[in-house]
Amino acid sequence: MKKKAAPTKADKTDKNTAAAATPNAPADAGTVVAPIVAGNLGRITELRAQEEELTLEAKIAKLKKEKEEASRSPSVPTLSLPSLTPPASPSPAPAAAPRPAGSGGLRVISVQGVAGRLSATVRTGSGQTIVRKGSRLGDSVVTEISRQGVTIRRGGKTSTLPFE
Repeated sequence: MKKKAAPTKADKTDKNTAAAATPNAPADAGTVVAPIVAGNLGRITELRAQEEELTLEAKIAKLKKEKEEASRSPSVPTLSLPSLTPPASPSPAPAAAPRPAGSGGLRVISVQGVAGRLSATVRTGSGQTIVRKGSRLGDSVVTEISRQGVTIRRGGKTSTLPFE
């Protein structure tokens, strides 16, 4: 009769691994079961990592493209103001007269300012000048500036300068 050799540590490990790998397989002492080896697990892990890397690179490229497009065409909000109509003159001036009576040829080019501190650009016979309330225009004094126009006083008479 032959004696069986005492199982070595490696044999016990192989049997435990085989039993764990195949739970439904019979655990005979004489049956040798080959351990299961994940042959392509490393390759699958490598491919998944590569896929994740490519996905991230695609997202980064898309974000860079969006940023570049946004910087090329900045969206500027539009400012909508009500139309500015010059004040109606008390009596219609004749079309042939280039200078209205009492203004001495002075014309308002623009009115500008912030928080009630208005100034106006006025065309005079010698060019343009910027005036504020209390400024002198020749022998006239600016008494009021509003979106409707510039009011001056010459002597005892008040008149509103027309817009160009």
